[in-house]
Amino acid sequence: MGHYDHSTSTITQEFLMRSVRWQALIVALILVGGSSLAVDAQALPRHSSAVFRAGPAAPQVKGVFENQRFGYKYRPPRGWRNIAVQADQVWLTSRFQSERSYFVRTEDGYLYEHTPKMLCIAFVRPDTEGEKAADESEEAGAMTLASIISNPYTDYEGYLRKTLSARAWYISDREEGEHKGIPVTKYEVKVEASRSAGARQIIAWIFHAPEMDFALQVEVLESKYRTLKSNLQRSLTSFELIERSSELLMEIGSEASARKLARKALTEGTPEERLRAREVSQRQVHDRAIANLPRGWDHAYHGAVLVLDHKQGKWAKRLGQHAELLLDWMEETFPYFGEGEYARAPVIRVCEDEAEYDALRAGVGTRKKADSVFDFPRTEVITYNSRDGWTGYRVEGLNRTLLWHWLTERDEDLYNALPEWISVGMYGIVGASRGNGRRLELLVDYYDSEDARLAASQGRATPPREIMHFTRESLAYDSSDSDRARATGSRSYRVRRSEALQLVRWLISKDATRCKQAKGLLERYITTLGEIVEEIKQEELEALAAAEEAEGEEPEPEEKTEEETEEDSGEDSTGEDSSEEADEEERKTPADLWRAREAEMMEKTFDRVFRDWTQKDWDKLHKAYSKYIS
Repeated sequence: MGHYDHSTSTITQEFLMRSVRWQALIVALILVGGSSLAVDAQALPRHSSAVFRAGPAAPQVKGVFENQRFGYKYRPPRGWRNIAVQADQVWLTSRFQSERSYFVRTEDGYLYEHTPKMLCIAFVRPDTEGEKAADESEEAGAMTLASIISNPYTDYEGYLRKTLSARAWYISDREEGEHKGIPVTKYEVKVEASRSAGARQIIAWIFHAPEMDFALQVEVLESKYRTLKSNLQRSLTSFELIERSSELLMEIGSEASARKLARKALTEGTPEERLRAREVSQRQVHDRAIANLPRGWDHAYHGAVLVLDHKQGKWAKRLGQHAELLLDWMEETFPYFGEGEYARAPVIRVCEDEAEYDALRAGVGTRKKADSVFDFPRTEVITYNSRDGWTGYRVEGLNRTLLWHWLTERDEDLYNALPEWISVGMYGIVGASRGNGRRLELLVDYYDSEDARLAASQGRATPPREIMHFTRESLAYDSSDSDRARATGSRSYRVRRSEALQLVRWLISKDATRCKQAKGLLERYITTLGEIVEEIKQEELEALAAAEEAEGEEPEPEEKTEEETEEDSGEDSTGEDSSEEADEEERKTPADLWRAREAEMMEKTFDRVFRDWTQKDWDKLHKAYSKYIS
């Protein structure tokens, strides 16, 4: 990956200047009026509630799984259940899991539980359909919107390297052959035991079809492989190609490419173009999620929110109604956040139990994020009915994810630039909210409010002026924080977070409107921050243009010495790789880069918002805030 050599690494350089090796071109879906793919914006569900029962798109032979879109079929292992695939993970074409778990004792003496699973992953080769692809364009009477499969893996061995990078593993056998006229590569992979996990055996057959590769993989405990082998081999040998449906096959590109393309389609152009693109994208995601539902799943719309559920009708309905209320509350409370932007309605998938929930999230991540490589922005939320019930952490997690989804849909850069004191407040308020009939209750968590209240009653409350300077570092948890607080008399992170939460809660409450200084303050702060974010982005674009112009005027470089060549290659004189720091820099996300400028943006925002304030204004604000939390 190439970098421009400047004294400081900037957000735009990282986001726009990285060179990306395309693995495949993007197949565009041309949405023409009157076509079966055409989308009428008025037809999108926004404020309706309907329930439908899902079924297969076409009759299937009993005991045989068919994927007509990708064009294959096979017999899953006996006694295994079909696990739904998230709408964003289109490259993961099917998934099955055993109804039974197996156990093995680890080096630490604990029982390690593992449930066998089977995945089928598609890798579209760039030398086939990719050559037929077209770029995004806008034609008279027709809209072109690129829809892609964001596969973060280039091939099967790349998939292994990323998903198993945290474990010791090796390919124990690799054999080329043919099966029913299809070239096939057979892998045996050993994942070694650790102190906390048992050894695993992975068997994968890579079927090299004319336009793509299909990796049919099974994973079991190594000690149980002999017991399960005949059942697994029966599935692997049953794989066949069938005629593919007429639906256009979307190309698989790199994760970075996918995110850039989706960002361009959904965030650039006129407001009307962005709205149209997002509405079409929402319909595509929803339709794809419904079409891929396994037997036994239902789906329902609550407003614009699509809820998919597996035997969880009443609970799923309650979650859907709650999500609709919560998203409406966000629109009413923060209309100025990404003002005018349409936030695509999410998909909420309610699993039958924790085992299905874990299976749906497992086996597709990287070393940094266990369940995370998704199209930008992620549009599906997964949950289940846990034992902690309606007021428990599972619903709180759903609330927090819905807030993240809504904020990033409205303005992802502004979300990433939010100071931590606002983020803590927003997430705390939303996390504790619960739908009650037709209204949303903003419940107050006792532990979240008690620390701030106690500090105020003891005359130790942090003034709002100081809270507004709380950074991510000062609000981050540290296991030694309590000991350090006792030793130095400093405020613990828990008290600081409680005070940040209560300040935001007050600023969005009716009580704040009674204080001249607090009325509309949060809106002024966030909109001012948004202006600063746009200024920084513009400055970066101008600096980028200047850098490109300067590079175009530079003379031809002189021939490099052997030492300089070694430096550029990332190797030292011993031949060892010394490019880890560069790789780490390359992996930084836009969020990481915005956070690196947190202090700078907080200072600029604070100066602009409060430039005309006197000490008297601050005293009145502090007095009103202290009264609220007491």
